[in-house]
Amino acid sequence: MFRCFIFLVLVISAVHFSLSATTFTPMSAYERFMKSDLVCEVSVQGSKARWWYSGGQGRIVTFYEVVPAEVFRGRLSDEEEANQHLRIALPGGVVGEIGQRVHGVPILKEGERWLVHLGPPTGPDKARGILGFERGATKLLSKPKSQTQHPPSSGDFIESAAP
Repeated sequence: MFRCFIFLVLVISAVHFSLSATTFTPMSAYERFMKSDLVCEVSVQGSKARWWYSGGQGRIVTFYEVVPAEVFRGRLSDEEEANQHLRIALPGGVVGEIGQRVHGVPILKEGERWLVHLGPPTGPDKARGILGFERGATKLLSKPKSQTQHPPSSGDFIESAAP
């Protein structure tokens, strides 16, 4: 009887801890599009990771400077419009010898083009976040060099940010 009780407590604890580890609920592509403050194609110009302190807690945040190429939903803020760039903040990065990696967060590299679903500019330093992390970011591949071999299409070739 005691073994059954211990087993039941362990099962309930395991279920509780696995459920409490969930950080956000899944969204369909349509829901993500509709909840996005801004959906656009961007080119990554650079990035810088640094410590960000909020509420007495420190964490590493990587700030990406991106240039919007085309906006599909929403509009840039007045400041973003004037500067012709916007800032995306994502958790994780490397500062000195200390690195933090957050599972599911895409890593944007300089020169890459991405289709991103962004929240409002209310993050650290008025940066935007990507909704759904890697599910809200799609890497756009370069167009083929020879248009004679591959006729132009209505869209670019894409690569999912998901591993």
